[in-house]
Amino acid sequence: MKFYFLLFILLLMYPIHSSFGQDTVVVVSRRIIRQGSEEYKNRLKKDRVSFIQKYVDSLNNYQNSTKDELPVFFTTVDFDRKYGGQFNLTVNGKVSLRKLIIDKLTNVDLMLKVKRSKDPLLKLKYEDKPPGISNYYTKIPFQQHSTYELVVMKLDEIENNQHLDIDEN
Repeated sequence: MKFYFLLFILLLMYPIHSSFGQDTVVVVSRRIIRQGSEEYKNRLKKDRVSFIQKYVDSLNNYQNSTKDELPVFFTTVDFDRKYGGQFNLTVNGKVSLRKLIIDKLTNVDLMLKVKRSKDPLLKLKYEDKPPGISNYYTKIPFQQHSTYELVVMKLDEIENNQHLDIDEN
C-alpha cells in the first residue's frame, strides 16, 4: 500500500514539477577588470579605436547625393560630450572624438559638401560648463571649435600636404 501511495505521489508530482518547476540556473562569472589598471586602459583604447573606425568607415563610404542632407555626425553639436565620456582613460582625460574622426577622413567630396552647407548646426560650438562646479570642470580638447571649423582645418591640411607633396598614409 505504501508503495502504491509513493508511486501515486511520484506520478502526480512529476508532471507538476516539470511544468511549474524552476529550470536549472547557470551562473557565469566574468573576470572583473579593475578601473585604472593597464588592462582596463588597453581595453578602453581598443574600444575607442573601433568606435572611431566605425564612424570613419561610414563617412568615407558616404556617397554624395543631390540632397543637401549631411550625415548626423556633423550636425550633432554635443557629440564629444555624448559619446566621449565612455572612453576617458582618467577622470580629467577628456578626448575629442570629433577631431579624431575628422582627422582620419579621406572623403574630400563629403568635406567639401560640409564646407558649402548652410546648415546652422555645423557652426554651433558646444559649450557646456556646469554651473557652480567650475573648479572641477575639465574642458574637452577642440571644444572651442565647431564641426565646420574642424572640417575646414582638415581640408586645409589636405591642401597643404598636396602642395608639399606629402603622402598622408
